[in-house]
Amino acid sequence: MIAPRGKRRLAVLSAGLLLAGGCSDATKTACQLPVLPEPPPSALVLEVDHNPVRPGSAVYLSVALEEEADALTGLAVVWECWNGERWMITHTLFRGIHGEPSTVEGAVPILAIGYQLPVHDPVRIPDVSPGIYRIRDTAVISYDSESPGQEVDGWVLIWVR
Repeated sequence: MIAPRGKRRLAVLSAGLLLAGGCSDATKTACQLPVLPEPPPSALVLEVDHNPVRPGSAVYLSVALEEEADALTGLAVVWECWNGERWMITHTLFRGIHGEPSTVEGAVPILAIGYQLPVHDPVRIPDVSPGIYRIRDTAVISYDSESPGQEVDGWVLIWVR
């Protein structure tokens, strides 16, 4: 189990915007059941408190590292569906850090503000058809103050009923 919310600090990751990549027509593409290969190893671990979930519900998403290091993540994660060939972003889920979580259709620009790991915050599940989806997050890990941060992705499969 990932540790509950501890002390947090906000820090600027970089100037400008981080753009959650994806296709502009992602929300118009029908999602399919994914082929579920073994996930690649990642230092970033994501868990939700309920799985399966219902469309429109709020669940707690925990994100942490498997190793000792400083890491920052953004204020949002992406919701993806399998289009038969690859995972596509269909929604951006904003963490409910100091209030209600929100969900926006499509990939949207996200302010480059960092949120120190571990995190445990609510996210809102989009209103989608039943199926298997995934939530993906990206963090920047810093092993020491001398080296630049290393970007890593992590994800968790979500079953919507």
